[in-house]
Amino acid sequence: AAPAITCASYNTTAPSDNFAEMSSGFCTLGLIDIEFTFFWLGEGDPNDYGQVYYSADGGPWTAVGMGLYNDQTLWKYEVITDPAFQEVADLRFAFRWVNNASGGASTMSFAVDDIIFVFYTSDAVHEGAW
Repeated sequence: AAPAITCASYNTTAPSDNFAEMSSGFCTLGLIDIEFTFFWLGEGDPNDYGQVYYSADGGPWTAVGMGLYNDQTLWKYEVITDPAFQEVADLRFAFRWVNNASGGASTMSFAVDDIIFVFYTSDAVHEGAW
């Protein structure tokens, strides 16, 4: 849902606020121990950052995970769990990148890869990719 941006490069002097959300969600009714996992990096400037959000059954977008995703030059694996992910008919996730245009030499924004949704039932582990 972000503008026509095909990589994680950005202009450090032009402010931006991009929000990319899932077009369809996961049904977690009857599931337990739900994990939203992905690899991420985000150089940016100390004032530029990424965030992760979730929405349950069409409700408001709520920040989840680390408060700010920034200052990470190598891919890092992230696992997010929250009791609010359980018993939801339509659980969606979104990523946000905020560039405060404070300049700086780093021009790599918030990048995400290998998104995996892991959940458990009473007898097995399952996963799906977004």
